[in-house]
Amino acid sequence: MKKIKLTIIILCILFVSDVASASSVNLTVEKSNIKTGELSTINVQLDTKLNSINTVEGDLVYDKNFLKVEKINIGNSFISFWVEKPNFVNEGRIHFSGIVPGGITIAQGDVFSVIFRGVNEGKTGITLENINLFLNDGEGTKDTVTVNNSSLNITQNTTQVEEQIIANDKTKPEKFTTERTRNIYIYDNKWYLVYSAQDKGTGIDYYEVCEFSRQNCIKSESPHLLKYQTPFYRVIVRAVDADGNARESILLSKWLILVIVLLIVGLMFCVLYIYRRYLRKYRV
Repeated sequence: MKKIKLTIIILCILFVSDVASASSVNLTVEKSNIKTGELSTINVQLDTKLNSINTVEGDLVYDKNFLKVEKINIGNSFISFWVEKPNFVNEGRIHFSGIVPGGITIAQGDVFSVIFRGVNEGKTGITLENINLFLNDGEGTKDTVTVNNSSLNITQNTTQVEEQIIANDKTKPEKFTTERTRNIYIYDNKWYLVYSAQDKGTGIDYYEVCEFSRQNCIKSESPHLLKYQTPFYRVIVRAVDADGNARESILLSKWLILVIVLLIVGLMFCVLYIYRRYLRKYRV
């Protein structure tokens, strides 16, 4: 009997110890009580419990009958590279997957946030599903994880006036560089672009790549296969955040610069030659 009790105690200790060391993904709510038409921000946060995590993925699930997504912000996220930015898999589910090269140990790190609008009266839950964390141990070990969900209580708004989102972000994304490169394993050794910008406000919404002219732009993601495989190139990569602020990175071929310089020098010699001919012809 004593052995059984001792075994139970040991198992309980091991269980508590394991739970205490498990990383957790938590939902924090700005306002847990709102009216229909009002807004509330839900933050998805990670506590690694001293573990080093390099991959975070999962789903944020909500009831579309009670809530409507107005905006998804990734500006304050610690995620360095998004495999899949938080996006709608379907209405009612937001999928996300991101990587932190080298891993991160953090107590209350923002993964992303969502601004919800109350649609109908009632109490509704917001839950995390399919959460996977992977340790930065070189082996891709899956970490144990606990989740803490949340809920919102929505009451009737008698004024019928909807709360408006105030765009406070007026700052452009941070300066970034663009690299033109190629690899025998990517795009059949054709030239492509690699770029990544950061925005600490609302986060990068999309990129545009313009080859030679700003009138020739397309939305794209890194890596981007170049349309013109030539040593003479002028490429503009434009990073645009969720509030429309944009930052550009311009990449100019050294050969194109050389041609431009030679054309300018040639034009100067032509002008000088014509001027000297003019002086000789009309010399008094």
